[in-house]
Amino acid sequence: MGHAEAFFGINVRPSPSLQCWGERGQTGSSLPLKIPNLVSQVSLVKQVSENVPPVPHGALRLLQRSKAGHLVEVRLPAEIRAVRLSRIESRTTAQGDTVSAHAAINLDEADFLKNLTLRKSIHARERGQCFYCLRSTAPSVCCLDHVVPQARSGCNSYRNLVSSCMECNAQKGKTAADDFLRRLYRERRLTATELAARLRALDALTSGKLRPSLP
Repeated sequence: MGHAEAFFGINVRPSPSLQCWGERGQTGSSLPLKIPNLVSQVSLVKQVSENVPPVPHGALRLLQRSKAGHLVEVRLPAEIRAVRLSRIESRTTAQGDTVSAHAAINLDEADFLKNLTLRKSIHARERGQCFYCLRSTAPSVCCLDHVVPQARSGCNSYRNLVSSCMECNAQKGKTAADDFLRRLYRERRLTATELAARLRALDALTSGKLRPSLP
């Protein structure tokens, strides 16, 4: 009789005025106890708990957790709506900041070697392939190559940068991109069909048709 049980958060404790009587009417008897008052309390709590509606999401907030029990904060309906609106506004603001950041970047004037996000967008445009030889290239070994070499005043525009394998990057050097593609064909690293497709892609790149997508 020294403990209490809880049903759906409703504590059931023996009434202070309730005494335990044995069959002989003696307090503290070890004989079977007759406690109809406690049984009726438990039955009432169980009946009430079955009719309790589910707790709305966000109505409870855990403040403290311990072995002795948990301390929670119960929010009013108006407070629940305020919390939800605050979360929605936070997500909307974050999305708006991302859109604003992208809108602030002028792709035609941006330096694509300036930061990691812009560099990754060039690699993503080529979809894991070397722009020149079409070989699949792991992100750890791919590099950016200037179509028009920097030694010939090549810029860092998306129109002049491609993702390439390290081998093509090293072999191309100061060679013009179309001449290097023909070299790959002569070395049988490209078929005639692939060479024609690469030359068309090169024209599309320099004319600004292969715009990278920012994440």
